[in-house]
Amino acid sequence: MLALIQLGRDVVLMLDWLADFVAPVRCAACEAHGDIVCDACSRAFAMSVPVTRAARDGAPPVIALGAYAGRLARAVRTIKFGGRSGAALRLGAQLAARLAFPIDVVVSVPLHAARLRERGFNQAALLANAIAESLALPHVPDAL
Repeated sequence: MLALIQLGRDVVLMLDWLADFVAPVRCAACEAHGDIVCDACSRAFAMSVPVTRAARDGAPPVIALGAYAGRLARAVRTIKFGGRSGAALRLGAQLAARLAFPIDVVVSVPLHAARLRERGFNQAALLANAIAESLALPHVPDAL
C-alpha cells in the first residue's frame, strides 16, 4: 500500500512539474507569477510563529510550523485542492528552515482513504516528507 502511495506521489509530482513547464508558474499562496512560492510569501512564512502543544497524557509535544491561516493556509489549500503538489516540496523546505529546536521525527496527519483516492496524494504527508528530508529526519506517515 505504501509503495502504491509513493508511486502515486511520484506521478503527481511529475505531472505537476510538466504542467509548470508548459504553463507559467504561479505562487501557491498568492498566485503571483514567477515562482512556486514567491519572495513575498516566503518572507511571510519565515515570520509565522510555530504553534506548539506541550507533552501531555504520555504523548510527546506537538509542533506545527505555522498557524493554518493567511498565506500559509492558501498555500496548503492550493496544494490540497489545486493539485499543486510540487509546491509542497518548496513549502516544506521553507518551513523546516524555521525550526529553532531539535526534533526526532516528523509525523503527518493521515488522510481518509477516500480522499487519498480522490486527490492521488496526501498533502500533509507531502509537506511532512519535505520537512523530514530537509532536516535529515525520518518521516513516519502512519504514526497517528
